[in-house]
Amino acid sequence: YSGLCSLVLDVVFGCCRDLREIGKVSERMLPVYLEPLRDGSVARGDALALYKHLRPHLRTAVQSLYRRSQVCTIIWWFYQLPST
Repeated sequence: YSGLCSLVLDVVFGCCRDLREIGKVSERMLPVYLEPLRDGSVARGDALALYKHLRPHLRTAVQSLYRRSQVCTIIWWFYQLPST
């Protein structure tokens, strides 16, 4: 699990500093991370192979986080406009 946490933090922390969001991403990635370990296609200590397996899923998660942060920023700016 610590290997997954390191990967998620390395990839996600650049675009999101919210620990709750990072925790949610980690929870969603855990089954994906464990999949090749369970089926025996990747050795337990092969961090590079685990990262390669997880990379497309992390990319999707980061894109989702980025879109959400953009929407939140737009909403925040909208409420900063003076009301007429």
